[in-house]
Amino acid sequence: ATAAATDNWGAIQAAINYVGDALAGGTVVIDGGYKVAQELFLTTPLVRITGLGSRWASIYTTTPNHNVIKFAAARCQVNNLSVFSYIRSTVASAPIAFVNGAVQCTVDDCDVVGGFYSIAVVGTGATDNHINNSVFRAAIGGAVCYIQGGGAIFFDRCLFNQDWPVTTPAVNGSQDGGNWASGQSYAT
Repeated sequence: ATAAATDNWGAIQAAINYVGDALAGGTVVIDGGYKVAQELFLTTPLVRITGLGSRWASIYTTTPNHNVIKFAAARCQVNNLSVFSYIRSTVASAPIAFVNGAVQCTVDDCDVVGGFYSIAVVGTGATDNHINNSVFRAAIGGAVCYIQGGGAIFFDRCLFNQDWPVTTPAVNGSQDGGNWASGQSYAT
């Protein structure tokens, strides 16, 4: 894969498929920032995507309305990675998504930014997943974390930060997202 503005989906997805299919599980190491124009699918158990170094590596998209990393297999992991979407999505999509088949998966030490939701768990077959020491923020839709029909999902030492209200508060007549008010109800 190459860093910066080039679409690296093919190279990263090929590495994910290789460690999953040929090696029956393994680690794809990301060092630097990589753009993907399509969803990365974790469809084989025991695949790990990990960022290298003391600064988080990143996988990002500028393509609207799709997930960045989709968990669809057991015991997959993403750690030490920044996963984000630059484009405001208008349909249910997320930088991190768990769907049927995602069982006992882990997200550790990640910074997850943007999307319609920052994290989505959809389907009764997505269960017993663990998210640890991660930050989820700046979702455009109705929630930072969206769970519909998913089984058990465990969050430990995570921060969910909607950087602005989903609906514009009627405070001082301003539409500034930083205009929070005591006693004002927000849908975050």
